[in-house]
Amino acid sequence: MIVGLIWIIGIYGTAMLTVHLLHHLLHHEQRASKHYLLWIPRQQLQLEWFLRMVLVWNWTRGTPIRMTLMVEQDEHPVTKEVVWMAAKILNRAQVPYQIHDQRYPVQWISRTPHEEMVQIQFRAHENLKQWVCP
Repeated sequence: MIVGLIWIIGIYGTAMLTVHLLHHLLHHEQRASKHYLLWIPRQQLQLEWFLRMVLVWNWTRGTPIRMTLMVEQDEHPVTKEVVWMAAKILNRAQVPYQIHDQRYPVQWISRTPHEEMVQIQFRAHENLKQWVCP
């Protein structure tokens, strides 16, 4: 009885693997990549959450991505820490990325023909305290 159950599970697993491989082979060329262009201020928590969410979302969808980080090029320690943290997350996920100054023209950023550009700008909330605590 156990041998029969193992055969059933093995045949089911083989059929499932075959269907997934055929689907991957037939639809692999139609997959478009995404290029995220992130305009980031000095907000590490917001950026870290967003990067992790985008990486997981695109990993589950099987969409290849790359990122360009547009940062304020100043000597503020928080800016350096945010760039270091973003680079570390993207390196671990093996995502190609570029880092540019916010004054860099967007038209000069390289794109591939089958690539969707997604621009996201994080808003700084310097005056949030006056809205929360009157």
